[in-house]
Amino acid sequence: MGFLIAVLLFILSVLIAVACNMLASELYDRAASFAHYLIDRAANRLPSHARERYREEWLAHLNDCPGKLSKLWHALGVTLSVHRVSREVGMASASSSKDSDLDVFTSPKKLRQLMFGLVLMLVGSLPEDIAIYDHVPVMLKLLLIGTYAAGFWALYSCFKALRNCRPN
Repeated sequence: MGFLIAVLLFILSVLIAVACNMLASELYDRAASFAHYLIDRAANRLPSHARERYREEWLAHLNDCPGKLSKLWHALGVTLSVHRVSREVGMASASSSKDSDLDVFTSPKKLRQLMFGLVLMLVGSLPEDIAIYDHVPVMLKLLLIGTYAAGFWALYSCFKALRNCRPN
């Protein structure tokens, strides 16, 4: 009896594994169309004057993404950030007469956001760069080091500008 139960459990586990594999394959095949859907939905949350522009930009970047999962990752990022983009687009159109509000280096809040983005960019690309560091020629290593130096210089410049911003 124990042998029969073991065989049935084995057959059941094989069937479940096959079904899960088929489901995963189907979801992977639909990832690109789901990414398009997410970007269309995110673009519809923007103000009407900016929808088409951002939809085109996001879809162009989506087409540049190499795999289906990276397309889905981009679309999820767009979906999660569309509220902030919508708020910024609305603020930019409402205060288009005030050019000083759009200048990053006179607004401490925007400067902090820029600094945060620079930190995320530098830290986010670091694992990939370390992984390929052993397999690249010396000139590319120098270029990589120069890129990080430029990023840290930009971060330092933003920090200095932030210290010089004095609220009135």
